[in-house]
Amino acid sequence: MTRPLLLASALALAAAAAPADARPIAPPAPEPVLDPASRTALAHLPFDTALVASIHVADARQTPIGRRVLAALERDRAFQEVAADLRKQVGFDYRRDLERVWLAMPSAALDGGDQIAFLARLTIDQERFVKWLRHQRGRDLAERKAGTVTYYVAGDTAWAFLDREHMLVAHTSYVEQVLAVAAGRKHSAAANRPLVLVAAEASRPGAHAWMAVLVPEPVRSRLREGALTAPLADVRWTAGRLTFGDEARWRGQVKTTRRESAQALVGVLRQMVETAAASRPLEAAGISASLRQTVIAADGDVVNLEGALPGQHAGAVLEAVLAP
Repeated sequence: MTRPLLLASALALAAAAAPADARPIAPPAPEPVLDPASRTALAHLPFDTALVASIHVADARQTPIGRRVLAALERDRAFQEVAADLRKQVGFDYRRDLERVWLAMPSAALDGGDQIAFLARLTIDQERFVKWLRHQRGRDLAERKAGTVTYYVAGDTAWAFLDREHMLVAHTSYVEQVLAVAAGRKHSAAANRPLVLVAAEASRPGAHAWMAVLVPEPVRSRLREGALTAPLADVRWTAGRLTFGDEARWRGQVKTTRRESAQALVGVLRQMVETAAASRPLEAAGISASLRQTVIAADGDVVNLEGALPGQHAGAVLEAVLAP
């Protein structure tokens, strides 16, 4: 028998031996895709970024909850004085010209450091803003350079424009690490594949706000030392997102090292939710019952969380947080 006939016979025998209900193995689900604006933001941040969070201001302010938050901000006199001065002196209106904001922190900040950066995507006259900043800060404002980028420092805060639409506001202990990316002296977070995948998981379409965290090994090591925190030591990353509508919906994933860790973590998270729901502030705000409805379940080595909060209650909580 020739080789082609032998191969055909083997295939026929294999097919005959297979169970009648056998199905082809399904291909793996496609990886989530990070939106272009967030990928650009990561390209401005250092490779060792461990936490990144974002709020899509332009979309969120069109929702009932977003409008309520804006109304709360507008009752804050100090905030409104600054906003009015920016409109007059710079032509910048946060209600119109601020599109997205990202917050980023490196692993060292999760370990207790003070490194933090905010990156805003906005439309603004940069020269007029710098002139306004000089007027506001006076002699306290110092002008410095990192490579070709000029940045401005006052106290523990630094400002810099990274391109025509991205403004950086960072802690002075961290600003030069961020600007090293712009100078090509440091790889960007856009090349950090684990972070990009977690950020893509967090920022699924429709999310108005999201957060992604890679848990560094030093933090996990300390968690292992405590009896109460030991179940959290196997967490590799977390991803969560918020969607605003008639209600505020949240969804999240916690990736662990193994199935057993995920199962153990379900109980820990349920206890944490119950403890929070039983607190007096949340009971007084009328959201304890909604919080207790949070669904927490393990799927392999991942824990999924999902819940919702009525819009009026979510708005009240945000107003309380923003109250002067």
